[in-house]
Amino acid sequence: MLLASLAYTAYWFTLADEIQHGVAAWAEAKRAKGIIVEYDALRVTGFPLRMQTQVMNVHIAAPGPHPAWAWRSALLTGNVVPYDLNHIVLNAPQPQEIGLRVNGGAEENYMLAPHSAFASVMLKRGIFTRLNVDLKNGAITGGRLNSAALNFGRVQLHLRAGENGEPQGLRNPSMFDLSVKLETLDYPGFAGSAQ
Repeated sequence: MLLASLAYTAYWFTLADEIQHGVAAWAEAKRAKGIIVEYDALRVTGFPLRMQTQVMNVHIAAPGPHPAWAWRSALLTGNVVPYDLNHIVLNAPQPQEIGLRVNGGAEENYMLAPHSAFASVMLKRGIFTRLNVDLKNGAITGGRLNSAALNFGRVQLHLRAGENGEPQGLRNPSMFDLSVKLETLDYPGFAGSAQ
C-alpha cells in the first residue's frame, strides 16, 4: 500500500509538471502564429484526486496591433482527473472583458459577468473534438449596449466537429455542428423580452 501511494504521488506531481510545461508550450505555439497569449502566473493544485490548473490574469487576443477580438479574465481554472486527461472543465469565475472590432473599426469593450461560467472541452488524441459552454444568470454591458445591460438567464453553446471533420478534430475540420440555446434574455432595446 505504501509503495502504491508513493507511486501515485510521484505520478501526480510528474503530471502536474507536464501540465505546466504543456500550457507554456501551447502559449508559445500560439504566439508563434501571432496570437497574443499572456498570463501572470500558473499553478497546479488539487492533489490527490484532481489536477486543477489556475491561470491568473489571462489575456488572449487575435493577431496584429489592432486585434479583431480580445478576451481577459483575472482567473481561469481548468480541472481534469488524473485518469482521464481528455476531458477538461474550464471555469472563469471572475467578470470577463471582451474586446471586438467590427470590420476593422474602433474597439468595442464589453464586460461579461455571469453568476457561473463553465466550459467542457473534449479531446481525442490531443485534438479538440467538442466544446460545451454554459453561462448562467449574468449580464453583458458596454460597447453598443450603451448604458443598459443585456441580462440573461442561461446561454448554452455546443460545438463539435461534423462528420467530415471528425478524423482531424477541430484543428482543421471541414464541417462544424453548432447549437446555441438562449434563455430569458432581457434588454431595454428589445421590443419585448425573449423568454
